[in-house]
Amino acid sequence: MPSTNPYMLVSTATLRGDGLRNQDSVVVTDRAAAVLDGASAWYPQAPGRDGGWYAENLGARLMNSLDEERPLADIVHDAIEDMCRTFGLEPGQSPESTVTIARWDAQHVEVYVLCDSPAVIFSPEADPVILLDERLQCAAVQARTIYRDYLRAGHGYGPELKPMLARLQEDERRERNREGGHWVAGAVPAAAHHALTAEYPLDQVAAVLLLSDGASAGVDEYGSPADWATARQSAITSPAQFIADVHRVEDSDPNGQRWPRAKCHDDKTIAVIQPLTAH
Repeated sequence: MPSTNPYMLVSTATLRGDGLRNQDSVVVTDRAAAVLDGASAWYPQAPGRDGGWYAENLGARLMNSLDEERPLADIVHDAIEDMCRTFGLEPGQSPESTVTIARWDAQHVEVYVLCDSPAVIFSPEADPVILLDERLQCAAVQARTIYRDYLRAGHGYGPELKPMLARLQEDERRERNREGGHWVAGAVPAAAHHALTAEYPLDQVAAVLLLSDGASAGVDEYGSPADWATARQSAITSPAQFIADVHRVEDSDPNGQRWPRAKCHDDKTIAVIQPLTAH
């Protein structure tokens, strides 16, 4: 069921991918919505503490604080800090998650993007703005190329792929949460202050989409929907159908040969935010 407040209508949907559990989380409060994409790990982790566990627990902390009159970066910083203090998380060993937030009041909409879960902001007249942190894709380029070439060659999702993905994550880890690298919620609270941010007048916002990268891949990678304007209409009509359609496109490429990706089906989550006087 959609959740409403005096200014916005928020509808959400989520769909598990190939894993045993959905590692995405979505949070909705009176004045905000957030999508968190817990990172899959291809190397050993503490039992029960995977990216989904982290995203769920970080999301719970954000739910209790997003409506506070404080900068979003400070709120995310304090939530990460509390995760570290409560669970003894340490850099290099902690699970991780993206954090993408929209928060609003009677005059403005703020958008916050930490790592690679994008926000798409639609205005009444201009082209949509895609707020996407691409720094992760600039890390570990060689390891990323190796595993994608392997899939392009038609080898599929066999056991030989897992060591390649583990190597990719090890290389990414060396560039994570440090200057000149990429930033993600984990065990470094200061990462919260390295997000991409934007603010828009409320009357210039027709809709906002917050998506995990499994959901945004429909437009960004597969061309289905063909563009963000089409995606907006599909997502407004039915967020659940929108992500189901992306999942179905992936079914046509079960071995990752056409669209090389770490798994056939990633988890998919979307939050659709519309002013009640939507244009």
